[in-house]
Parts: sequence; structure tokens; C-alpha cells
Amino acid sequence: MLAISVLFGVFFGSYRSLRHYEWEAETVFYSGVDGDGLCVSSDLNTIANEGKNMLTVAGRYLSAEEESVSALDESILSFLSAEGINQKIERYHKVVQNMETLAGRLEEEALSDKDSDYISSQLAEAAARERTARLDGYNDVAKEYNDQLTGFGGLMAKLYRLEPLATFR
Repeated sequence: MLAISVLFGVFFGSYRSLRHYEWEAETVFYSGVDGDGLCVSSDLNTIANEGKNMLTVAGRYLSAEEESVSALDESILSFLSAEGINQKIERYHKVVQNMETLAGRLEEEALSDKDSDYISSQLAEAAARERTARLDGYNDVAKEYNDQLTGFGGLMAKLYRLEPLATFR
């Protein structure tokens, strides 16, 4: 009976510990290190909004059926419907790639000076937000969680179907 209690304690304790690390990383990703909303999630959402703004400018010069326009639109919708940190980060990368592709396509058009400057500022804002995300404390918390998934924790993580969290490093 004692062995069963110890075994149960190890399994339950490791699960609680791993879930605590995961919960902490999720909280920091969505709310910020200080819970002030200055977080990776906010940065990624701002980038997606810059993509939407880029689509508005593109609408003045290109049809919605243009491949670069529809690809960015679809990637933004996909990003916004993402569930969980890993999916958000994965889909964010596609948004940025499609923003750059659309910006390149728009360079082929006779943009007004105002629209040309606006496209440049949207790309600059996206790059600045990505740098901010790379420096965010979430990366340290996620690394700490990921480190817990090695060794014995890795065996428990497989049992509980816990996966490492994506970071920006």
C-alpha cells in the first residue's frame, strides 16, 4: 500500500509541477511578466493588425484574388483562430512571410508616396514587435518549462502528452 501511495504521489506531483510551469508560461505569454498586458501575444496581435492595414493599402492597387493578397488574408485569419502558444507562433511566422511577399508585390505598383511610406512603416512596426517578442520574459519562462520536460520530467510529459513551448530565440 505504501508503494502505491508513493507511486501515486510521484505521478500526481510531477503532473502538478509540470502543469504549473506550463501555466506560468501561458500566463506570461498572454498577460506579460508583470500581468500588465505587455506580452508576446500582444506583439503578435499587433503584427497581425499591421497585416490587415497592409491589406487595406493593397486593396487600392490589387484585387482580392491576387495571390499575395489572399495569402496574407488567409494567414491572418489562420493566426487569429490559432489555439495555444505553439500554433500562434507557428502561424505568426506565415503572416510575416506573407506580409513581406505582399510588400514586394506592391513595390511593382505605382504606389502613392503616402502608401509607400505606410507599407514601409508597417514592415518596420512588425520587425520592432518581433524584436520585442524576442526579448520578452516569456522566452525565459518557456525555456524553464521546456527544461523541466527533459530527463524524468520528459517521461512524465510523454505520459501526460505535454509538449515543449515554442520561443522566439
